[in-house]
Parts: sequence; C-alpha cells; structure tokens
Amino acid sequence: MSTVMEFVQWFAIAIVLFVVVSWVSKAIPNNRDRVWLPQIIMWGFAAKAFGALARYYMAADLYGGGDSFGYHGRGVAFASIWRSLSVPSFQASGEGTAFTEVVTGLLYAIYTPAMRGGFLMFAFVAFLGQILFYLAFRPWLRDKALKRYALAMMFFPSIVFWPASVGKDALMIFFMGLATLGISRLLLKFELVGLILAGLGLYLTAQIRPHIAMMLAVAAALAFVFMKRSAGPTRGIKRLMPLALALIGVVFAWSTFSADFGVSLEGTEDSQDPAAFLDRVSNQTAQGGSEVTGGVVNSVTDIPAATLKVLFRPLIHEGTSLAILVSSVEGTLLLIAVVWKLPAAWRNRSMIRANPLLLLSILYTGGFVIAFSSILNLGIIARQRVQVLPFLLALLVTLGWPREDEDEMKRDSRTQQRRKALQPSARPGSV
Repeated sequence: MSTVMEFVQWFAIAIVLFVVVSWVSKAIPNNRDRVWLPQIIMWGFAAKAFGALARYYMAADLYGGGDSFGYHGRGVAFASIWRSLSVPSFQASGEGTAFTEVVTGLLYAIYTPAMRGGFLMFAFVAFLGQILFYLAFRPWLRDKALKRYALAMMFFPSIVFWPASVGKDALMIFFMGLATLGISRLLLKFELVGLILAGLGLYLTAQIRPHIAMMLAVAAALAFVFMKRSAGPTRGIKRLMPLALALIGVVFAWSTFSADFGVSLEGTEDSQDPAAFLDRVSNQTAQGGSEVTGGVVNSVTDIPAATLKVLFRPLIHEGTSLAILVSSVEGTLLLIAVVWKLPAAWRNRSMIRANPLLLLSILYTGGFVIAFSSILNLGIIARQRVQVLPFLLALLVTLGWPREDEDEMKRDSRTQQRRKALQPSARPGSV
C-alpha cells in the first residue's frame, strides 16, 4: 500500500475512533466530572493519536522495524482465521508473544489496517485502558485530585507514547485497567460485576506478563487485609470473599509465571529459584548501549537506589539517544515533583489506610520497584515503567496536595479574617 493510501486509511480510522471516543466521553461522566471530563477525554485521544504516529515513525525510521512489525504480520494472517469463525492454534509462549499475535488477529478481524492504522487501533485500546484506570480511581479520589488524575492519565508523556504501538504494551494497559477497575469495585462492595472484571483482567494480564498479574493480585490481597474496616466490605463473608478471590489470583498468576519462566521457590534441576531468575534477567539486560549498574534488591539499603532507577531514571544527564533524552527529561521532572510533594504526602499519610486503592497503589509500586530492579537497561526501564505510572500518579496527585476539607477550612478562616477587618471599630460611648 502506498504512503498516501496509508495516510488516507489512517485518517479514516482516526475519524471512526474519534466518533467512538466522543460517545464514550458522554457516556461515562457522572455528576462529579460531567463539566470537564468529556473535553479532557477528547483532547487526550487527540494526544494519543499523535503519540501513535510518533511511535510508528520511531519504530519504522529510527529502529527500522521491531516487535510491532512481527505482531502486525502475524495479526494479518490470523485475522482471516478469526473471520472464518475459527480460533487460530498457537503454542503457549513464555513472554506472551503468541497470545499477543492471536489477539492482534482478533482485533484485525474487525478491520485489517496497514501498519500506521494498526498502531492507531492499538493506541485506541490503550486509551480505553487509561479510561478504565480513571474509572477505577474515581470513587476513591476527591474532586480536585480526581481532575488532576484525569489530566495525568490522559497527557503524561510516557503513557501517551509507549503503549501506542502494535504489541504487548497497549494490551497490558487495557488488561491492567480492567483488573484495577474490578478490584476497585470489590474494595467498595462485594459484587458479581467487580468479580468478573477483576478475574478477567488478571487472567488476561497473566497471559502476557504473569509477574505483573501476580504483583497486582498480591497488592489487592494485602489491601483487603490492611484497609480500615469502615471502607468496603466490613464483616463476615463480604470481607473474606474478596480476600479469598485475590489469593486465588495470586496462586494462579504465580503458577503461570512459574510455568512460563521455569521458576520455583526451591529451585530444581528443571527450574531456578527467584533469586537466580532475577540475576539472569540482570545479565540479559546489561547490554544495548544504555546499561546501568545496580541490580536486584537484596536488603533495605538497596531500595533507595532501586526506586531511583526504576521510577525515575534515566535522568537528564543520562540521555544517550533521542528516545532516552526525552525520557530523561520526563524522569527528572517527575523526580522533582515527587521530592517537592513529599512533605505534603507525609502529612497526608493517614489517608492511605482509609483509601484502600491508595494502599494498593503503594504496595504495587513497591513490588514493582523490587521486581524491576533487576533490569539494567534504561531503555527497557523507560518503556516498562508505564505499567506502574497509573498507580504512582494516583499517589502523587492525591497525597501531594492538602486535603480539600483543609483547603475549605483555610478559605473559611481567611474569609472571617477579612470580614473582621472590614467591620467598623466600635466608638467609645456608642450604644
């Protein structure tokens, strides 16, 4: 297909997807966000479409190919099989590659695009995931924090850019958003819809990256245990059932991870223990021109350096290429924002147990830092970090600002002071 025809096709797909996003933007707001959310969603998808184009040119021109081209080719082949109402046969892959190819074919069965159009379709899937994350946090954030979170999820550069290509990253954002929405609803109250969303999201996440599904399930289980009893299901079966289901998710995700990567707790002739596995990951990723030092977290003293590496690096002085330079600017600004807001976050620490989704975010972020500390390539870290940013940004926009009730008290105090200053002073002898 010629370049001109590809652009025409891309533009046609963009129009259709904008119509769908417009409908979504009008369907999901409630009384809290009806005034501003539709505009943020529409502009957010415009940014996402631009990110898909930028991601395509990065893969095609800067790198001359990549995994996205392989997924696209296999997806085109599988699409015809799906259209015949048959399920493509595939061998299970330890890294979710075959599963991603089959899902690509299913998506292409609706319409099979050229590469640019494929990038836009996957960007749309990731964008739906961003909306799912927003819906998951909406019941737990107050109005101002909720708007800040919507802006962060729609316009944060890494979220706009990295999961906007044909491949695993876009699907991961969608599947994780689905799981988080289900967990959020289960934290509010035990219901069948929440159970279905959480179970389906975790299952699909485990098909691509079971270690991510396992960390999310563990964080959910711990959130159920340590949240205040006044939040969510309070007693009896209504409290124990979500916890039991979260533990089932942990067991399932661990079994999938163990089978795919050959890891067992004891380590045998046919498998390796988790420490050996993480060491192998470090050795495999310490290459490519952007490798760094500092591997697996072995003690508490390793956590600060691991946090800096996983959540913020590369920093501004570490940019070795255009892609790494852009990521370094973002990482540096994010680090400055976190350090700036850290005192306020410490003052607001009492909010965490009262808000179980924030507790889940802290637990998942901590687990992510420990697990991904074994990666020694800044390029890989910059791309994989997208899987923790929705949780880190929720913590930042919530804990990093004064509580809204405190703001109201300060405004009331200032108003009373101004009123007293404007009152005429009493004259001597006046009645």
